[in-house]
Amino acid sequence: MIPARAPETGTPRKYHGRQLRKVPIPTIDLVSGVRDYIVPPTRRLAHILSEQKRREKINAGFEELKSIIPECAQNTDSKATILRKGKENELNNNCNMK
Repeated sequence: MIPARAPETGTPRKYHGRQLRKVPIPTIDLVSGVRDYIVPPTRRLAHILSEQKRREKINAGFEELKSIIPECAQNTDSKATILRKGKENELNNNCNMK
């Protein structure tokens, strides 16, 4: 039996049978001002962007909820506090309706 070897240096990596494609992302070194290129895989970049979009939607929802709840309107409450106050506000509204 031949032991498994690590891939040779310079061999393109494969991900589920597909070769990873890399897209350069320009970055600027703050000290020297020189452009440097970081080359992450396309799938990773797509994941980063979709995750950022998801977080932005969640934060927008919290801002909307915060504007609806009177106790949260002018405060810088945590997300957990906003949810708790929203629940309390909804329970109070339901009790007042009955």
